[in-house]
Amino acid sequence: MSAPMDDQRLDEILDRANTATKGPWCTDSWEIYQGAEYVPGISFWIGETCRGTSDLEQDRADAAFVAAARTDVPELVAEVQRLRAERHSTNEALDDAVEQLRVQRDRIAELETRGSRARTDELVPGDRVWHPYEMACFTVTRVAPDGSASGLLFHNRATDGNESGLRVTGTDDSGETVHVDCAPSYLWTREDPTAEVKRLQARIAELEAERKKYVGVEPTIAEEMAYMSRCLDAVYAVCDAAEKQATRWEHPLPVPEWVAMIRNAADGVTVNAPALPPVPQQRQTEGPHDGPNHHDYALSRDLPVIPNPRDGEVL
Repeated sequence: MSAPMDDQRLDEILDRANTATKGPWCTDSWEIYQGAEYVPGISFWIGETCRGTSDLEQDRADAAFVAAARTDVPELVAEVQRLRAERHSTNEALDDAVEQLRVQRDRIAELETRGSRARTDELVPGDRVWHPYEMACFTVTRVAPDGSASGLLFHNRATDGNESGLRVTGTDDSGETVHVDCAPSYLWTREDPTAEVKRLQARIAELEAERKKYVGVEPTIAEEMAYMSRCLDAVYAVCDAAEKQATRWEHPLPVPEWVAMIRNAADGVTVNAPALPPVPQQRQTEGPHDGPNHHDYALSRDLPVIPNPRDGEVL
């Protein structure tokens, strides 16, 4: 019972709860009945925990536990399912944060190994370079022949030849798009790597803080499953104790009927719940005409004949 439960195990537990006699259950001392409150003569009897000993308080405690388990078990399963769904979304957020951390760390490692100057045809998306005509940095998003740039010719002083131009596209710090047409051999000045490293380190610190919101603040699935296992172990322990108490005497007592019902439900055995008994009609308070001397009369049939004193006619 200590191994973590999978979804199939939880479904089996919930199915047993759903096939047991409908809840809620209540108790009247050590007897267990269906319903939120015991009503004499009406509540459907489930079982009892009386062992025939003097320890009646323990019997009452066991009955209260069994009755509460009828609603506690489905609620516990629902809570585990809710926590699992919440943990799934948390894990997805963690995966995204971890992936961002990996990308940022790789970028830092790349920056630390690269020089401060780069040719146009060496630029890659993500590079931070200084604009050749403006005192501002921008982030490169694309380097390729584009539109009129491919038709432009730039003089290469090193070879004294001409080169077809490239268009460098990027985004500045205000979010505006930047286009620069230049020669493939043009040397760009990268932003000071330490500045970008500091910016990336600040972003990493933000991601680490976000990650701490999800890690170490909620029970693990193994802990949740261990709690559910302890609850089920307690149910089995009550059944075992009832069986042991009933059979300890020289002339064993009958094992309470509820033991088999609870154990079958815990073991996954589907038991059809018996139909509820008919509700007896409540006898109304006797009225003034309900006494032993009262008679029911039918009009024109059972009323006595009274002669008319004046003309002798029958009234």
